[in-house]
Amino acid sequence: KKLDSFVRTASLENGQVIHEEIVDSSTLFGLWYFGMLKQDHPLFIKTQRQVDARLKTPGPVGGYIRYEQDHYFKSTDLSNPWFITTLWEAERTLHKSQLTLDDLKYVEQVLSWVLNYKYQSGVLAEQLNPYTGESLSATPLVWSHAVYIETVLLYIERKKELENFENKTARVMHEL
Repeated sequence: KKLDSFVRTASLENGQVIHEEIVDSSTLFGLWYFGMLKQDHPLFIKTQRQVDARLKTPGPVGGYIRYEQDHYFKSTDLSNPWFITTLWEAERTLHKSQLTLDDLKYVEQVLSWVLNYKYQSGVLAEQLNPYTGESLSATPLVWSHAVYIETVLLYIERKKELENFENKTARVMHEL
């Protein structure tokens, strides 16, 4: 409640509910991926705002970190952006019920971001240095590749849907 967001975890200790007051990208991911809440639900919107405010990397590389105070392979004052968490935001955008051309442009920017930080061979790491974009931790990370492919396929599908809708709308308007 203090976070104005869903919390990372809650546990029961001595009859008291204890909240881990940390914003976590996987919490937001789970809300839309598993159909827990629609993206226009007020609680979803509040959580999304906190993810954007607290987990978007302010450094020159950009991207999204996993969760607040993530110290895994952290080598600077900023936590490291991950390919997966950044691609989750692109996928979340593609799952919006009212997709727009601006949404597609955002996803294109995320896909370009991924390609900008891949190895020349095409390999994706787990995470990046937030200042240099240097790959950190597990490399290659199959999960990064899988989420990238999943995002590209969903992008193609949703772009076709939007183009078909726009074509149908144009035909109807022309007939009027």
